[in-house]
Amino acid sequence: SSLEALKAYSAGRAAISTKSPRAALELFKRAVSLDPQFAMAHSFAGLMYSSIVDEALAKEEIVNGWKVRDNASDQERYFTDFVYQREVLGNLEKARQTCDLWIQSYPRDVEAHGFLAGQVTSGVGKFDRSEEEGKKTIELDPENAYGYHNLANSYILRNRPADAEAVLQHAYQRKLNIHE
Repeated sequence: SSLEALKAYSAGRAAISTKSPRAALELFKRAVSLDPQFAMAHSFAGLMYSSIVDEALAKEEIVNGWKVRDNASDQERYFTDFVYQREVLGNLEKARQTCDLWIQSYPRDVEAHGFLAGQVTSGVGKFDRSEEEGKKTIELDPENAYGYHNLANSYILRNRPADAEAVLQHAYQRKLNIHE
């Protein structure tokens, strides 16, 4: 509902991969302050809080985003439902199901594949699926540092350090980095 909120949100999305979670968080918080009904801004603020290990604020923001998700698009509702299932309820199976439905509806959505490549599949020992989704993430968006990170993790968790190193070297050559 606010162009300024959308600008702050968009800058926050860019800051995730170009700056840091803390920098992105400030932009998402600005978006939420400008538009308290902005479900995606709440959800991303929650993810950024989670990445800087403030679980109480992470859950609060994610719940806030989930509560106002009726204002979001179908694709955004998949995102808010996924984040709520994974971060608030800790239900990785339901989070996986949400991603699978999301991919059925939006097969080229890099976020759905990226989330499946990460904690959702590797956290329950489905490393082959994690590898598959990591590769798909990179295929859809070769500039997505998290695709490389998740793919490398799938290799590390299966004792394939040379494969992990090759993936990380490829990301390094592309000047990609996941900021702490």
